[in-house]
Amino acid sequence: MITFFIYLVVITLFYHNQYAQQILLVRYIAEVATNLNFGSHKFIKLTRILSLVQKSHKIDLRAACGLQASLWPPLAYSIIINMSYIIKKISKETLYQNYDYVVMDRSKLCGCKGVRTCFTCEKEFNLTPTVNSEDLKKLSSASYCSYCNLLWSGWNAYEYKNHPNHTGTSYYLDGIFIEHEFISEEEETMLMKNLDVMPWDVSQSGRRKQNFGPKCNFKKRRLSMGNFNGFPLSTKFVQDRFDTIPIMKDYFTIEQCSLEYRPEIGASIDPHVDDCWIWGERIVTLSLQSDTVLTLTPHKIKYSNQYNIDYIPNGKYLPIPVNSVNYPIDVVRILMPRRSLLVLYGKPRYLWEHCILREDIHERRVCIAYREFTLPYLNGGEKYTESCDILEKAKCFW
Repeated sequence: MITFFIYLVVITLFYHNQYAQQILLVRYIAEVATNLNFGSHKFIKLTRILSLVQKSHKIDLRAACGLQASLWPPLAYSIIINMSYIIKKISKETLYQNYDYVVMDRSKLCGCKGVRTCFTCEKEFNLTPTVNSEDLKKLSSASYCSYCNLLWSGWNAYEYKNHPNHTGTSYYLDGIFIEHEFISEEEETMLMKNLDVMPWDVSQSGRRKQNFGPKCNFKKRRLSMGNFNGFPLSTKFVQDRFDTIPIMKDYFTIEQCSLEYRPEIGASIDPHVDDCWIWGERIVTLSLQSDTVLTLTPHKIKYSNQYNIDYIPNGKYLPIPVNSVNYPIDVVRILMPRRSLLVLYGKPRYLWEHCILREDIHERRVCIAYREFTLPYLNGGEKYTESCDILEKAKCFW
């Protein structure tokens, strides 16, 4: 009876031309099952059915799943039966853990994967963005003032310009540091010129990137040199200047990643916590070309050890509350002015997810994100033998 109900619901969706949602579901289940080595006859039968559908109709899979080209309804029913069987065999936790395995072939269209989207693939596949800023605006929010190091109630991230004449309620949240004008206008111009002569790689959610760092497998917690060969010499002065800021004492850069955001593509970055297994406590960002806003929302755990949070040093911020950070504010807005350096650490680094909303990208914005190793991978740490060569390579500039 349940299977028949699922059949009716999905068939209804199919007939309403919900191509993208259906292909996400079908491929998602197939990918998860594959990664779980799910080799039952039911999975084999499902893959054969999907293959048969594609070959017999000579059309792409998403169109086949849309019941176009007179797809035989009983065949769709068989697909649903097999999908239902596999869903029952996969726990909710495993589904969350493997969500990034959702495959919609957008390789020739954009760099988006899984649930991440940009304007290009949303238009092509009728997709919906994962983050709705209008929903966030309905929650209690506060904006950070870097001059008094306080949060002030309200959504407007430019509240800091009212300093010292703030109004409303203030809150304290330790773990946010901003250095205004960390580099000069002339340095910014030269830095951008040197970045733009290097190739940019297509990335997710409408971004482009230039990544300089070791290869990390966060799910399997494996570290290797990969193609890492050090950092561009033209960016060295930024790292050298870290020593002038007390909170950056002994910071040793292991990964340096340039990220480009353009409003015409709908560039953004989804809420996330930087991996806790390999990346250290200080998350550092240099903003270039335009202002933007970093939006923080409480890290609501979707599955155990999400973002490898079990590796937080000494369990300092564990256990993370399951539903909230026990803080009176639901959304924190941090303006990142052009040429400023932002450092997140402590609770904002571990207990809050951070993102950049589309509406906060008004013109081209580039940032350089810096990451350091966790203590076990530094000299004297228990994993130092795995990282010593990478640490040496990170001293190189070319």
